[in-house]
Amino acid sequence: MLFILSLILITGFSLEASGFTAPVEESRLEEVRVQFYSENIQVQYHPSLHFDVIIGINENDIKAFYDFYSNKPYHSLLNKLAYYKKRFALNDWIYFQLMTSCLEAIYPTKPDSYRNLISWVLLSKAGYDTRLTFAGDEVFVYVYSPEELYETPLIRDMGREFINLTSITKKATADTEGTLNMLSFIPNPAGKSFSFHLSQYPNFKENVIKQQLTFQHKRKVHKLEVELDKNVFELMRSYPLFEEQKYLEIPLSRTVAKSLLPQLEKLLKGLSQKEQVQLLVAFTRTAFSYKEDKDYFGRSKPMVADELFHYDFSDCEDRSALFYRLVSELMDLPMIVMAYSDHLTVAVALEESLGQPILFEGVKYYICDPTGPSNSLEIGSAPSGYEQKQFDILTMSN
Repeated sequence: MLFILSLILITGFSLEASGFTAPVEESRLEEVRVQFYSENIQVQYHPSLHFDVIIGINENDIKAFYDFYSNKPYHSLLNKLAYYKKRFALNDWIYFQLMTSCLEAIYPTKPDSYRNLISWVLLSKAGYDTRLTFAGDEVFVYVYSPEELYETPLIRDMGREFINLTSITKKATADTEGTLNMLSFIPNPAGKSFSFHLSQYPNFKENVIKQQLTFQHKRKVHKLEVELDKNVFELMRSYPLFEEQKYLEIPLSRTVAKSLLPQLEKLLKGLSQKEQVQLLVAFTRTAFSYKEDKDYFGRSKPMVADELFHYDFSDCEDRSALFYRLVSELMDLPMIVMAYSDHLTVAVALEESLGQPILFEGVKYYICDPTGPSNSLEIGSAPSGYEQKQFDILTMSN
């Protein structure tokens, strides 16, 4: 594919030989406004970043494009992106989402491959270890990450794994995946790794919606009104699949925490430790409707704790994530997460003996299944049918 514009970059053309030098950044900048989740982002960039070029999708032309863009005054744009990364506490993945959104606003009429090339240049200039592959009229941006993702294409180079960011962004992979050519030019071979880890949600302006919940505990129906941040729902909907235990470790959003936790704290007041766990189990068992991912979404869809409030149905993995967060926030008790071949559950270290404990690293844990039975307060034993089944310890809290 050729980008048909007016300034021609001939393969092998030397910028230095032509007498071209990098323009000096000027005070006169252009601006685009981007709606990024709940924030209205204003990004300034130098007008010379608009340029016309003809480039073929091949080794020499792509390298020439990198050199050409490197001599453009891109620093204002990159600095603004870095400013928003810090201001909103974005991790690398959400920072990349912001970058691609801004490039779509700056270059609205250009093909995806053109914007992908620029995002590759900017990621490299931002210090990441990147790779680029190409086939036909498509280019794919990769970045080194030691983290494990699922259903995401990757390549290996120099003993490292590089994640295909383009395929995540577009929710698609190239039909020519088997015949991709990897660019031999490596812009930043000593660059830093890229992280998808989500230790906290971005500091976006809250986009609050309300959800009414009811749950049963000891034959009494409790009604709760929970405030949710729609940003979390939209963020996780565009997130790649990562390791199962990581979903359990992501905290509640501040929106859910400040509306839900005080209501549950009030209900827990005056109860014994066992009764407190029973109430939290009753909440996760009866406040949500059950359906497996394959029946609801048609695919695997692990959820962070917040997401249960946004969807009509949830399964054992999702309820374990919520229960794990609630016990952590409200009781601060040690827990282990137990993974059977087809079920996920949580065991809590309780002071009171409740049947046969799970002994792990010298600590007694008692199963408190967040999924069922839905009409029971029973805790301390394995779910029906799982009494003799083998399990793995997925993660633990201290």
